[in-house]
Amino acid sequence: MHKRRRRGFSFIEILVAMSVLAVGLMGVVNLWTFAFTVSSQNTDYGIAYNLGRLTMEHVHLTGFSNVPEGTTTTYYTVSQTATAGASASRYTVNTVVSSDNLQNGTFSSTSLRTVTVTVTLTSGGTTLYTTSSYLAQGGI
Repeated sequence: MHKRRRRGFSFIEILVAMSVLAVGLMGVVNLWTFAFTVSSQNTDYGIAYNLGRLTMEHVHLTGFSNVPEGTTTTYYTVSQTATAGASASRYTVNTVVSSDNLQNGTFSSTSLRTVTVTVTLTSGGTTLYTTSSYLAQGGI
């Protein structure tokens, strides 16, 4: 008698192959999700750095005597354009200007003004970037 050869795959072989394929696909999906999250966070940090440095440069160009004392809040969209309110914004930039030697509303010759800029995500309030600088009466 002649034995007949069986062709094809058994059901168990197909299940094992599908299981191995599913595990591999889950790894690829998890890697893609991780890469997307990291890329998104890096974009936020990059934009926050740009907004923080832009705000600090604006304060320096405004000058020692012309920068208003106190806290200023500005809202920005993802495209780094200022917006009127928090509802349409992604980033919140808080600028705090304080003087160390203010007498009767005027600055003395030894006055220093501290400028702190903090960029946060509008939703959630995560701080992305903070920087500080000093303004001196003589510009040095």
